[in-house]
Amino acid sequence: MLSPSEKNFLPHLLQRSFAGDSLYLIKMRPLVPIEVENDLIGYKTKIVEMVFDPSRIVEVNGRFEAEGFLIPEKMNVIAVNEDGTILVWGGPNCVFWLRKGEPISEGWDDNVAFEDLGDLTHRFKFKNKKAEIDDMIAQLKQTFSKQ
Repeated sequence: MLSPSEKNFLPHLLQRSFAGDSLYLIKMRPLVPIEVENDLIGYKTKIVEMVFDPSRIVEVNGRFEAEGFLIPEKMNVIAVNEDGTILVWGGPNCVFWLRKGEPISEGWDDNVAFEDLGDLTHRFKFKNKKAEIDDMIAQLKQTFSKQ
């Protein structure tokens, strides 16, 4: 059971975590094209474009919906793969792969690329500064207040 002070701190902690994860994705942009893999489940792909933009989440998702991808609610497109699939992030913080026109599998298990976003990004050893995280939180607040 959480104490009252822990309950008050939890939303702040979640904001910082989401902001840090968003920064990791942005910091991957200069690395593409890049091969990534998840040895545990055998997923491997070559990312050719990092499209995640926290200031344009609706527009980015809309681009792929217009192309025929079925983006699950509360998920964000983060990358385009060489084979024409895309990577989406959200829900239980997993990264899933999707093909154009195909829904995510029931239970989502068949589409898991990485069990956690960190499984994709942490191998690059990115570091986020407090100021970067604070700026990203402000940017995310602005983005989500428009929705």
